[in-house]
Amino acid sequence: MSFPISVFVKSKAADVPKGGLFFADKNWWFRCDSGSPEGPHKSLLSIAGTQAGSIKKADFSIGITLAPDHDWVIRVNDVLEAEFSSSPIAGTIVVEENGEPVIWGHSMGIPEHRHSFTIAGDQLPVRYEFDDSPYLHYKAYQVWLIDPEGRAVGAGPIFETAAA
Repeated sequence: MSFPISVFVKSKAADVPKGGLFFADKNWWFRCDSGSPEGPHKSLLSIAGTQAGSIKKADFSIGITLAPDHDWVIRVNDVLEAEFSSSPIAGTIVVEENGEPVIWGHSMGIPEHRHSFTIAGDQLPVRYEFDDSPYLHYKAYQVWLIDPEGRAVGAGPIFETAAA
């Protein structure tokens, strides 16, 4: 798949806008804000590759992000590939009752410290995980680039991923 080079710009991880995508170290990351006892901080959630689902602090590493006038959207191959579970699975996309997708991850190296984020990059409250309703999640999904007019860029996704 090829894409116009003008879709990408060089960036430091910490400078990627919240809710944006960042490619570095042969991996795609999602820029989110996560909370800690010290307060909120800029974070990256791996959404592809061997570290999928891991969350780490956004640093000053160099990579690429989308040009400011471009966006991204999540697509699934088949709506029937959804699975229900009693708890969220890091690296998956969870679909809420209102139709909003939520990305689940865990603190790097600590799988039991799970966190969820809106596509805008905002962390949802921890209590959100324990609401006793089943989770509708997709382990496999695609990320497509969107141009300023709302059209897909290219004939395919920028990447596909599948949670373990």
